[in-house]
Amino acid sequence: MFILLINTAAMLLYFPQEYQYHHQNQQQRVALALAQKAVMTAMSPRSTIIPATTQSLFLTYASPLLGIEMQYPSSWKKLEHTNSVKFLSPLEGPSDRFREGLGITAFPVNNNDNRLSIDRIAVETINIYREQLQDFQLIKSKAATFDNNPSHVLVYTYTNHDLIKIKAMDIGILNGNKIYVVTFYAELSKYPTYLPTIQKMIDSLEIGNPTSSDNPKQTT
Repeated sequence: MFILLINTAAMLLYFPQEYQYHHQNQQQRVALALAQKAVMTAMSPRSTIIPATTQSLFLTYASPLLGIEMQYPSSWKKLEHTNSVKFLSPLEGPSDRFREGLGITAFPVNNNDNRLSIDRIAVETINIYREQLQDFQLIKSKAATFDNNPSHVLVYTYTNHDLIKIKAMDIGILNGNKIYVVTFYAELSKYPTYLPTIQKMIDSLEIGNPTSSDNPKQTT
């Protein structure tokens, strides 16, 4: 829910006038709540169940609306929304109760203090997780950069509503006038197994102006 903000992006506007400062705080709280809700939705992969396949090809997903391009496994389910997209892994068998996945959500922001904003959002996100996620345990909170953009990474564990122990990583990335939240979530025991695939997806992520979205290309 927050590896670059991890999981949550919000508007942090800094103005010298007192009235504008209070207005900024209201916008921040609203945007933060919306971001946290979107991240929680991305981490609840209980929709469409598809059988596992042996496909190993990667497709290229491009969205001019989100302003991103990224490779993802061709056997994974893609679910798009207005300001987000998530990719769900196939179930591994009849006893598999949780689908690992990766979600990306984008939020507009008007920000005059990039470093302070992304790190402040990270702190507020951690506080929200402590209040709302059962058995929440923070493993890592670290300021970082993503393709020369200020970012913040969160790694943590919690127990979901099905009493499954989950490990997740959020990356909050500030790029121009948008904050991108990249979230990877998996069963605790399967986290290391899926991490190489997720790392390949994240390494391929380009934030900017992708050229197309209708005809993904296949890559090996």
